[in-house]
Amino acid sequence: NGTAHRKMVAYFDFGNTGPNMYDESSHGTHTAGSVTGDKAPYGSWQGADGMAPGAGLVHQNMANSSGGLTIPADEYDMLRQAYRPRNPAGVAESSPANGNVADYANYIATEDARTHNNSWGSLVNVVDDGTAMRYDRFVWDHEDMTIVASAGNDGPGTHTQSYPTIAKNDFTSGASANGRQPMVSIDSMAIFSSHGPTADGRLGTDLATPGQIVVSAKGGTVDNEHTAQGTSMSAPVLTGLTTLVRQYF
Repeated sequence: NGTAHRKMVAYFDFGNTGPNMYDESSHGTHTAGSVTGDKAPYGSWQGADGMAPGAGLVHQNMANSSGGLTIPADEYDMLRQAYRPRNPAGVAESSPANGNVADYANYIATEDARTHNNSWGSLVNVVDDGTAMRYDRFVWDHEDMTIVASAGNDGPGTHTQSYPTIAKNDFTSGASANGRQPMVSIDSMAIFSSHGPTADGRLGTDLATPGQIVVSAKGGTVDNEHTAQGTSMSAPVLTGLTTLVRQYF
């Protein structure tokens, strides 16, 4: 709705697809909508709104033209983009003890992301390829950033989580049932959700948020919603909640 309702704050294109990225299932639109969706009339609550409808969105497209993912060479730099879109290179790569406290003061609430959703993950169950370590290091260096990652959809067996969700300084979201499927209790984990523990014995899944039959925005040119399920859907619900908590405090 013009500049009066500018939802997209910044757009980064790792997949090199341009503004019309390949996303047959509207996965990116659905997950983004769960965090920041605001259906018209804007500013008034609608059932299809996201968790934090007043928030802006820094979108980082990882989808490539063949439907796969293009993972950044260094995820630390990807997080720097979200942290300060106008000048990612200006984000320090050191902890506050080494003089990084100026980063906290150089914050513009209408531009800079301090919650980061990751509805993606490796299909190879390994301890780490370095990705989780880079996520951990970024949060260690920038304690005002909250990172949420999907637990994965290979449950309920053990050791079914991979990177980035096996990071230690993130919040890992498993999918909870929401009572909209037969014979499923509302207080249980979804059967498809990875539960933990991780391959190295840590709990793995920190929280469970709704991941079954979640309503959110549908991609395309028509104002519409659709349902999807998975830990890709539960993670942005948690990201939206963390955004509200940050706003409150």
